[in-house]
Amino acid sequence: MTNDFENDSNGRDSEHDPDEDNSIEDFIDMLEKKRKTPQVRIVDPKRMQELKAAYRTLEDIVQQADPHAVVTCGVSELGLGVIEIETDALLVRNAGEFAKAVETANNFEIYPSHFGRLKMAVKFHNCLKELT
Repeated sequence: MTNDFENDSNGRDSEHDPDEDNSIEDFIDMLEKKRKTPQVRIVDPKRMQELKAAYRTLEDIVQQADPHAVVTCGVSELGLGVIEIETDALLVRNAGEFAKAVETANNFEIYPSHFGRLKMAVKFHNCLKELT
């Protein structure tokens, strides 16, 4: 009996498309080069307003259910705006208000965290624009 799929030294099968071999590595290299290249970025006022409005609304909703919740907001050097919430309880009395707070976000996640807490992340792409 023959083995149609033999593993190479990297654990990939020999039938694997060689053009795909370095796709993730190439992507990581590109991001690293982009991060190291000096760039000028300016604030996108519309995106920052959306981030700010979402932060204020979500903070208010979460603090009503858990006054000890941790709510943070920031923007990375690459322009990703992130609201992070860690709480013991989340009670949304006005679903429309909550939905409006996250509707302009590019990504919304909620998942269990340490010690039975909930963690929420709301992400806004392109809060900073790159000048070219």
